[in-house]
Amino acid sequence: MCGVPEAGASGPLGAGSCGASAGSRPHSGRGPRDFVAFLDAQSGAPVHPDVIGFEREDQRMAGTVEAALRWCDSPGERVRSFANSRPTREDGAHVAGLRDGVAAAVNAYVRERQLLTAADPDLAADRIGEGLTAVVSVKLDRPEFLGATHGVLGGAAVRGCVAEAVREHLSRWFEEQPERAEAAVGRILQGAPPGLSSSRPLPPVPRSRAAARPCTTSSGRSAARHVGHADLLREAIDGAVGE
Repeated sequence: MCGVPEAGASGPLGAGSCGASAGSRPHSGRGPRDFVAFLDAQSGAPVHPDVIGFEREDQRMAGTVEAALRWCDSPGERVRSFANSRPTREDGAHVAGLRDGVAAAVNAYVRERQLLTAADPDLAADRIGEGLTAVVSVKLDRPEFLGATHGVLGGAAVRGCVAEAVREHLSRWFEEQPERAEAAVGRILQGAPPGLSSSRPLPPVPRSRAAARPCTTSSGRSAARHVGHADLLREAIDGAVGE
């Protein structure tokens, strides 16, 4: 999973570092990170300055996923989604995968820091989504649109691949940005049950896993798949911003 360069992004992931980066694609103009920043500007102050974002190709779902997310101090969850450059207003597999991946990364983080015991249940998805702003976009060779208005994206493979990509990338960001990770998780733990106080110090975790897996993106069919996609996605985001 590769960090996508962005103007104003900070830290190694914001700079686009990812070991082997041949499969990453730089972006210009409006994209998911810009959309997250726009939504946060309408909602509240971010609790960490950089928007976490990446793009990854996965042949198992015959497509790519691009996602961006950040926690802010406003209540509720704000998630916008796109499939093949069209808004998916009723969400679907890509949004479920995003939430699965974020929940897995956050729960692993708090357990590694012993903020949860083995007997404690995982933090619930609604707790983790509190204050979260996220945009997820997939580009698929064979999309499955469901529902009366075709506003839901289907596909079990899509959900699993998006979840894996989000979990791996967010886990890496937690390890490489410890102070910002503490701020994000502290936001999640606000209002947690007794024993999960957000004021409790978050101990560091050994960086044995920080030698992250190499990027699994590939460049074979991606050139054909992405012809025009960036422009179409920007147009879709522009339309959503104008709503």
